[in-house]
Amino acid sequence: MTTVPNPRIDTRLALWRKILQKYQNQPGADSRNNLNYNQGLRRVHAKLLKAMRGSQANPFNVQTVHRLEGLMLRTVKPLAVPIVPASAPTPPPPLPQPVLPVDGWWKADTIGLADGASVASWSDSSGNGFTMAQPNGALQPVYKLNIRNSLPVVRFANVANTGLFTTGMNINAVNWTVFIVYADNCPGCGGRTALQSTVDNNWLLGAYADDYKIYNNGFSSGSCACYAGGLWLYQTAWADNANAHSRVFGSEIGTTGTAGEILTDLAMNAAGIRNTNSSAQDIGEVLFYKRTLNASDITTTETYLKSRWGF
Repeated sequence: MTTVPNPRIDTRLALWRKILQKYQNQPGADSRNNLNYNQGLRRVHAKLLKAMRGSQANPFNVQTVHRLEGLMLRTVKPLAVPIVPASAPTPPPPLPQPVLPVDGWWKADTIGLADGASVASWSDSSGNGFTMAQPNGALQPVYKLNIRNSLPVVRFANVANTGLFTTGMNINAVNWTVFIVYADNCPGCGGRTALQSTVDNNWLLGAYADDYKIYNNGFSSGSCACYAGGLWLYQTAWADNANAHSRVFGSEIGTTGTAGEILTDLAMNAAGIRNTNSSAQDIGEVLFYKRTLNASDITTTETYLKSRWGF
């Protein structure tokens, strides 16, 4: 069969070859997302095929159309808007955590009472079961919400013998480390303490005589010169065989220079437990270790308290 020349078709085929050559020589021509070239080729194909279908002079019209359609399908990539996955929000950095294990850990936000409710007991978050308790309803502290960094605290009134204490903790350790977040609300009240031994008066920690002290068979020396009624702080104390150390806001302020007291159990707002001194504290958290933490571990746990309580 003789092919009838058709200048119109031949011209458009020549144009197609030029466009195809240009397309194939371009960087990234094989990319499925090369929208500019794909769109241009589709427009040329559409015009070319429309013209060829309308021509009656070429006896190979249908075959030519099919050939071009097949070529188009092989060379022109499907148009697609690239899907850019939504970037996941950057997770916040993990919160600092204290050194574990802890031998006694009391966090006010674990109590979960209504504002102003009496606190009969304060569970130990260490898992050791050393609950702070006060069986006498008249001497129980109260729960206060949103006091420090949106966290609740336990508030002890300036009433003798108001306090919480453990039983059966049996610390029996000369070396220990303790951390406490609290505020003293009784300036000028004398020998008040936030923590004290339940056995005797030879171990206490708190704003004794308007200063932040540790007493371990003797008062710690030095002063932070930072006492103020209602001031929130984190205080750290530890014993290392010969000395007990007091540290406020991450800075050591003094040592006792005396051998350690062997503790048995702890009391909070303890001036009222072992003596009749008035005492009024807000206490947010206490961590007690039956061992001396090293400097790095002390800093790690203080960093946890600073972050959690907004210092």
